[in-house]
Amino acid sequence: MKDLIVFGKPSIDKNDINEVAKVLKSGWIGNGPKTKEFEKYFKKHVGSKYAIAVNSCTSALSLSLKLLSIGRGDEVITTPITFASTANVIVHEGAIPVFADIDKETGNISPEEIKNKITSKTKAIIMVHFAGRPCEIEKIMNIARAKRIEVIEDCAHAVEAKYKKMSCGNFGVAGCFSFYPTKNITAGGGGMIVTNDKKMADRTKILSSYGINKSARKRFENKVNFYEVIECGYNYQMNDILAALGLSQLKKIKKNLKTRKEIWNQYLNGLADLEEISLPPKTPKDIIHACHLFTTLLNLEKLKISRNKFISILRNKGICTGIHFLALHKQPAFRKIIGENIYLPNAEYFSERVVSLPLDANLTSEQIEYIIKTIRKTIKRYSK
Repeated sequence: MKDLIVFGKPSIDKNDINEVAKVLKSGWIGNGPKTKEFEKYFKKHVGSKYAIAVNSCTSALSLSLKLLSIGRGDEVITTPITFASTANVIVHEGAIPVFADIDKETGNISPEEIKNKITSKTKAIIMVHFAGRPCEIEKIMNIARAKRIEVIEDCAHAVEAKYKKMSCGNFGVAGCFSFYPTKNITAGGGGMIVTNDKKMADRTKILSSYGINKSARKRFENKVNFYEVIECGYNYQMNDILAALGLSQLKKIKKNLKTRKEIWNQYLNGLADLEEISLPPKTPKDIIHACHLFTTLLNLEKLKISRNKFISILRNKGICTGIHFLALHKQPAFRKIIGENIYLPNAEYFSERVVSLPLDANLTSEQIEYIIKTIRKTIKRYSK
């Protein structure tokens, strides 16, 4: 196969390009009507009362912590199997990230491990719906309510995910979504905060826009430049260029999820008999998996090669893969904060073996068959 199979290639079509072009030609490319339209449709998609578009999921998480008054000396429990930004925002608020171990099969944070990590300093939990599979939300929320701890949902992977018929993002005080280029819905960047709390929504709008009480668009429409800075806010706004692409992508969400599910099942059927690889566990009937990442775990004890060598072989065959994720409690920046002696066996096992296979709506059945065939040949050659 001559063409490189890129990992996480965004699915962009003519409609997406046309919608962005319309904004570029409109004369207004900042935060304005297209952003409001995107918020409206996203709110409807998720089923939340409020949705505020921002410039990244990281900003969404950061604002959520600020609105909960998380600060110095506080502890926030989260998973070590996530992207750095989930824990970075905790540190930036002056709080301490407390990593709880995961379920080794799903990659999601373990409710029992959360319970074991709670102290008098615990002020919040950030649960990450890893790879698009909802966490054990009911158990986590029951623990949080009993201890009067707030919950923020990191839904960066979970834009289509549902738990017991309710969209992820509606269970905690806020849900934070990502539209990064590799995500199921991309805007080329940007994020969204959803909430059912009016006070949180109102303050999010202010804080994300410099702390100013009137947006530039409102001042333009009202022909009045007067405004007040009522808080010391941030420049976290989304612009209409990103919103136009995000909105166009949102309208294709069901179609693209159907395609990714077909790819998911093709992988399952093609690799299920290999003892050297563990595949994602079966999805329970009461959840909808967003199928963002197809993560496999290499059973290294049954292979004569390392993960790096396995990834290198696939790359030489034109197949790009990912590692989701390198456990955060083992990373130098966090070891300085939490210490060197944190042992989370499931997270470490997962982190050392995980390989994510290509999964996006651009891929053809022929490409997936090629990936499966290549993996099978590689495993056969290097199996012990």
